[in-house]
Amino acid sequence: MTFTNETDILRKLLLILLISALPFWCFSQIEDSTFFLNEVEVTSNYNPALRIVQTAIENRELNSIYSRNNFKCNIFHKVLFTTQLLQDSSFITRFDSISSKINNNTPLSKKDSNYLKAHKFASNNHFFIMETVSEKIFKKPNIETDKIIAQHTAGMKDPFLAMYATQIQSFSIYRYDFIEVLEKKYVSPVSVAALNKYRYKLLSKEIVNNDTLFTISFAPQKNAHFISLEGTMIINSLNFAIQEIKFAPFDKELDTPFEIEHHYKQEKNGCWFPEEISYSICFKELSLFVNEGTMYIISTQKISNIEVDIPLKSYQLDFTDISVEENNKKKQESILNSFRNRSLDSLEINTYKLWDTIGEKTKFDKRIFFIKTLATGKLALGPINIDLDNLIHFNEYEKARFGLSLNTNNKMSKYFSFGGFFGYGIQDKQWKWGGNINVKFIRSRDFILSLSYRSDVIECAGTHFFDRDYTVFSGEFYRSWLIANFDQKKLINATLQGKATRWLTCYISTEYSQNQTCFPYNYQEVVDESSPNYKFNNYQLKMGLRLGFKEHSMDDQSFIFYRISPYPIITLQYTHGFANVFKSNFKYNRLDFKFYHLQNYRILGFTEFFLCAGAIDRDLPYSLLYTPHAGLANGFPIGFDGKEQFAVMSPHEFICDQYLSLFVRHNFGRMTQNRNFSPRIVLAQHFGIGALQHPENHYGVTLKTMEKGYFETGIIVEDLLVIYKLLSFGIGTYYRYGAYHNEKELDNWAFKVKFRVSMAR
Repeated sequence: MTFTNETDILRKLLLILLISALPFWCFSQIEDSTFFLNEVEVTSNYNPALRIVQTAIENRELNSIYSRNNFKCNIFHKVLFTTQLLQDSSFITRFDSISSKINNNTPLSKKDSNYLKAHKFASNNHFFIMETVSEKIFKKPNIETDKIIAQHTAGMKDPFLAMYATQIQSFSIYRYDFIEVLEKKYVSPVSVAALNKYRYKLLSKEIVNNDTLFTISFAPQKNAHFISLEGTMIINSLNFAIQEIKFAPFDKELDTPFEIEHHYKQEKNGCWFPEEISYSICFKELSLFVNEGTMYIISTQKISNIEVDIPLKSYQLDFTDISVEENNKKKQESILNSFRNRSLDSLEINTYKLWDTIGEKTKFDKRIFFIKTLATGKLALGPINIDLDNLIHFNEYEKARFGLSLNTNNKMSKYFSFGGFFGYGIQDKQWKWGGNINVKFIRSRDFILSLSYRSDVIECAGTHFFDRDYTVFSGEFYRSWLIANFDQKKLINATLQGKATRWLTCYISTEYSQNQTCFPYNYQEVVDESSPNYKFNNYQLKMGLRLGFKEHSMDDQSFIFYRISPYPIITLQYTHGFANVFKSNFKYNRLDFKFYHLQNYRILGFTEFFLCAGAIDRDLPYSLLYTPHAGLANGFPIGFDGKEQFAVMSPHEFICDQYLSLFVRHNFGRMTQNRNFSPRIVLAQHFGIGALQHPENHYGVTLKTMEKGYFETGIIVEDLLVIYKLLSFGIGTYYRYGAYHNEKELDNWAFKVKFRVSMAR
């Protein structure tokens, strides 16, 4: 029998307490010291980095400046386009060889001379430099403006490049689930769904000012396919906020790889405000005179004069997201000097001098104005714009139409413009002409009063929405070639349009027209062969609105540019026809609706939705009805692809006074990581339905309606051929089925060529 006394019991209790306290003592020693962990390899299922990142994601709203109250700050932004030629080892070796030739009086080749020029240029200049000072204002919940109060762009006075440079990178890592760089959306490593897509690793832990700083690396999970990033971030234990983050694209085959870095500090209201944002973009295929020395864009943004939780009223903010304050050159230079944290160095001064001299000689500003005007479909010749679309135009009625459309531009006046057009149709052998005058006022709201007169041929049964999305690459441009049914019109129109609110544009229009169909037709009476074309007068008042929530706009004092909204765009317009006004014939009410939305996905590309609908409350002649947008040439199954048109439907094949058209397209994005060949697969589904109240009242035309529903499905392969990495070509095919399936099987197929600006997506 073993005897146990009190001493033995106390000794055992003390030993138990020491063993129990040992982990707490070790942990306290860890917390009270500063140390670094080498890369932590986790061999169990537990990953300490996951819990830290998850908490940081959960605290996004707590730490983000955009989830708090209003704020204001100034941003000094410097952009350098430069080269690391003098640090390139192969160039240094080559230059040393050339130097020895010079010392030995050995003749230099032309290539050697180019190396000398490159060395001289890189030793004295950057390739380009630009500086801006802007004022950023945010009003909760979603209004944000950037006003450039000073800028100096080497070689030009035009602020367009400075405005664009401010938008290359996001201002805060917290704001969206995607990080947009160079118009490409990358899944953020601190987005809501990031934990299922990225793998995280705890690299080190450091105690600073009683806060723990966790350094964590991130990269996409193995076998994960999405537009991803890799890099490191430092998370502060104080609210688990991101204090610093560095990232680059995971795809190493990119033509323009980049590196971006954000630094944040905590403000008095608890949010973490960016204090410095920098990025470096590499252009691997550009060089300076020689084949060495990759070109870089290096940008730094310093944020200062931060004010948080300030009172703001909506009228204190501009109606455009990015604008320019007109200041003279002396005042702008004074503002820039006050925000520079150091004086310009010799390379920067030389770069300004070089390009300012070149800019004056080559008239850069005029060239920039020319390019901006060209982007709107016009050719600028001094104070006059030539509308390129009216130089030559094709359709089934005129076959080819040649003409000229001239309008004054901002170089003549910022407050008004006027112009006119004329054209001649080869087949109909008739002249068309017209004129207009536009008065611009309340520029911040983009108010314009327009008066116009036209004697022209205009599409029958067409629906014309107030929209900004019409370009040479839209389906509307190609569809106009196929139209055969026109009205000959003489019309006078007055329109007033402008922004009622930041994202709501309203317009009101009144129009009187004298109309005659250009094809045999009559309404409510049998066609009179002696006078086969139907004539009528129409007077209408149209009111409409266009809502583009968070639609991005830029105003450079010459043009206002828009970028598509990440939210649905809704256009609604109401038209009332008056009878017995200037001998007008019909009283009616018409309601038109258009919906567009682009939905991005983290992995599987994006989907575009187009929906159009309309209704008329009474029976009207053919010209005032609806015909669905169709893109198939009669008897020819090959054509151009358009997003908002039925690919296997002929123009004017169907006619309605109530209709609905739905176009859904899903783009799966790049199929491979090969930068030279990476096609994109697009699936399309189109649906239409419509009705006509009294088809018996229309004579001389064949009528079809869509009560049973029209269906077609297509597949398009984009980017099969890309020219200069800008313009891409693809092919596609569509199939028509359902109640309006054609008897001849080949007539149910359409084959399309697809044009796309490849840098857009």
